Amino acid sequence: MDKTKLQPGTRIYYTGDMANSEDHGVITKRYNDRWGDFVDITLDDGREFRGVYVIAFEPGPGRRFMLEEEWQEQRNAAVNNFNQRYALQN
Repeated sequence: MDKTKLQPGTRIYYTGDMANSEDHGVITKRYNDRWGDFVDITLDDGREFRGVYVIAFEPGPGRRFMLEEEWQEQRNAAVNNFNQRYALQN
């Protein structure tokens, strides 16, 4: 994950969880302090996340945020995989 891409205006995808629905959004601010690098995010539905550690975008278990382009690539790969498997069955 190229952390330099996490700049204001960058589109992101929030994976959600049992209590919070998934959504797309945009990074509105990036900053750092002695505790680390952070971004603020506004989702398309109006929810806001402030002070999200940049490391939250790293791949791994429990990942909550990713670049929208990365999400789209994964989604396209899953759809293509499904289509290939479906074609083999028919």
